[in-house]
Amino acid sequence: MKLKRSLLYPYIIIIICAVLALPVALPIASLSLLIPSILFTGEVENRYDENLNDIKSDWHQDAIDLEGASSAEIEAAMQEWKKRFPDANLIWVDETGKTRATYPENVSGIPENWSPAYSIQFMENHTGSNLFTVVSFIGGSLENGFIIFQIDKKFFETPIERFGDWFIYAYAVIVILILLGFIFFSWMFFNKIRKRLIHLQHAMGKRGELGISKMIEVQSNDEIGDLERSFNDMIEQLKMSRKKEKEEEELRRQLIANLSHDLRTPLTTVRTDAYSLLDESLSSKGKESVDRIDRKIQFVDKLIENLLSYTLLSAGKYPFHPEEVEISRLLRETIANWYPLFESEEMEVSVEIPQEAVVWIVDKQWMERILNNLFQNVIRHAKEGKYIGIRLNKNHFLVMDHGKGFKEKSLDAGAGIGLSIIDLMVKEMGLEWKLDFNKKGTTVMIGQPE
Repeated sequence: MKLKRSLLYPYIIIIICAVLALPVALPIASLSLLIPSILFTGEVENRYDENLNDIKSDWHQDAIDLEGASSAEIEAAMQEWKKRFPDANLIWVDETGKTRATYPENVSGIPENWSPAYSIQFMENHTGSNLFTVVSFIGGSLENGFIIFQIDKKFFETPIERFGDWFIYAYAVIVILILLGFIFFSWMFFNKIRKRLIHLQHAMGKRGELGISKMIEVQSNDEIGDLERSFNDMIEQLKMSRKKEKEEEELRRQLIANLSHDLRTPLTTVRTDAYSLLDESLSSKGKESVDRIDRKIQFVDKLIENLLSYTLLSAGKYPFHPEEVEISRLLRETIANWYPLFESEEMEVSVEIPQEAVVWIVDKQWMERILNNLFQNVIRHAKEGKYIGIRLNKNHFLVMDHGKGFKEKSLDAGAGIGLSIIDLMVKEMGLEWKLDFNKKGTTVMIGQPE
C-alpha cells in the first residue's frame, strides 16, 4: 500500500513497460512483415528447405554421371529432378545444339536450336537474375550436350531474405519508438511532478490573510501530497500563531496607551507640587532635592512619550506627512534649542553645516523627533566626554560624541526605546542609518540610500 502511494510506483511501471516492450514488439514486427508476404505472395515460408549450393553441386554430379547414357536414361533423370522440384524448368540440349526436351513442355523463350552466340547470351541474361540457373555438360564434356536447371529464387527465400533490410529497419524503428515512448512518458511523469512543485512554490509566494500564504488543494496521496498536507498544516499553525500574536500585540498596545495616559496625570501633579515647594523656605540641600525630583519627572515623562510614540509607530498609526525639508536649516534650529543644555553640561559643540540648502523629502516632525532623541542620548550616555559634533553633507549627517558608548551603564540609561523609535522612523522615510561606537566615542550616521 505504501509503494502504491509513492511516486516511485508509477515510475517503476514505466520502466517495466519499457523493458518488456522490446521482446513483445519484435514478434509483432515480424508478423507485420509476414502478413504482406502472405497477401502478396501467398507464401508464409520458403517452399524448399534445400540449399542452392547443394542443388548446384547435385546437378553437376548427375550431369557427369549421365556420361554415355541413352536418351531414355537422360529423360528419366530429368523427370526425377522435376518430381523433386515441381517449380523448376529443366532443359536438355543435345550435342548438335537441338532442344531435345523441356520440363514442363511449354517453357517459354527456348529455341529449337541453340547457336553459340545464343548460348552465351542466355547465360548473361540469367546471371544475377531472380532465376537460379545451373548449366552442366553431360558427362562433363561439351560433345555430349548440356542440361539446364532453372528455378525462382523466391522458393528458397526466408521472410527475412525476401524483405531484405526491411526487417532490420522495422526492428530499429520499433526500438526507437520504444525509446521515444519511454522518454515521452518519463517526461510526462516528471513534468507533472514539476508542475505540482511549481504550484506549491507559487502558493508559498502568495500572501493571503494576515500576510500568510494561502492553503492549497492536496492533489494526490504520494510524497508531494504529503508535502502539500504538511504545508497546509504549517499555514494553519501560522494563522493561529499570527492571530494570537496580533491579539497579544493589540492588548499590549492598549495597555501601554492606557498606562501612558494614566501615568501622565499623577506625574503632572507631582511636578506641580515640586514647583510649589520652591516657593517655600528650603535649605540649599532641599532645593537640590526638588531640582532632582523635577529632572527625574521630566525623564519619566520623556520615557512615557517615547513608549507611546513607539506603540503608535509599530501600529502604523503615527501621523506621517513627507515633504521637502531643508535639513541644513532644521539642524541649525534643533542645535540652537539644545545649545543651552550642552553648555550647562560644559560640552564642546562642533558644527559643520554647509551654507547652501540641503533638501530631503522627509517628515519634518519625525526628523525633529529623531534629532531630539539623538541629542538626548548624547546627554544621557556621553556627557562625560564633554563633546558633541554634528556634520552635514548632501546625502547624510553625523552625530558624534566622545563618550563610553551605549553599551556602558549610565545613571540616566533608558530601555533603548529612543533608538527603536529612530529605527522605525528612519526606515519608514526610506532613509538609512548606522550606529558605530568604539573607545573614542559613538558616531550615528543617517542619510539617503546611494
